Amino acid sequence: MLDFQQMLLDCELRDLDFCGPKYTWCNGRQDAAQVFKRLDRFFGNNSWCNLFNRAFVTHGSISYSDHLPLWIELEGVQPRR
Repeated sequence: MLDFQQMLLDCELRDLDFCGPKYTWCNGRQDAAQVFKRLDRFFGNNSWCNLFNRAFVTHGSISYSDHLPLWIELEGVQPRR
């Protein structure tokens, strides 16, 4: 984990803001053994965030996995053909 954290610092990456549920993963257990974490994330550096300054991340709802689906919308960006 320390190597991953160092890579984020070296690449000047930051966690992008999101809307939706706070946690993206659950271990599927019950009661005191149940664990929720935010494992899944989108990152960007300053250049990317300036280029896509209206981008936003959404955490969806659980369907068939122990991870929530995440998607990023790049508002105002025209898709390439």
